[in-house]
Amino acid sequence: MKITIQLIIDHQDGSESETHEAHVIRRDGITPATAGLQLAEAHQALTILQRHLVAAQPEAAAQAVSIETEALRRRTQGRAPTSAQLVIIAGRFEALANNLARSGQVGHPVTLCLLDEARALTRTSGGAIGSGQGSNSGV
Repeated sequence: MKITIQLIIDHQDGSESETHEAHVIRRDGITPATAGLQLAEAHQALTILQRHLVAAQPEAAAQAVSIETEALRRRTQGRAPTSAQLVIIAGRFEALANNLARSGQVGHPVTLCLLDEARALTRTSGGAIGSGQGSNSGV
């Protein structure tokens, strides 16, 4: 059996919809152990879906900066965030920027902003995330 998960993006601006094959699951005979979606398959499908969604809406990725900042403010309740918290958020920003870059949004202002924020948080935390190059590195 072959199951194909497709993502259809309708920009609702009169342009043609985009169809992407997000994931293919192949099964040779179904047993109780192979019925349904396995955790690894679900993770892989979700990762691919996330890449397509971020690429289709780069401005939404920019909102991640303010959402993460607000979440951090609430978690720390006005106290200075720990280095570990900063490193986690910097990693999330860098992952979003990398997803945008892989989808052809290398020079997009949102991609560059996410990379700059990730590097600033990394410097503040004293951690080491990424290559250490500036946002003009071309990802």
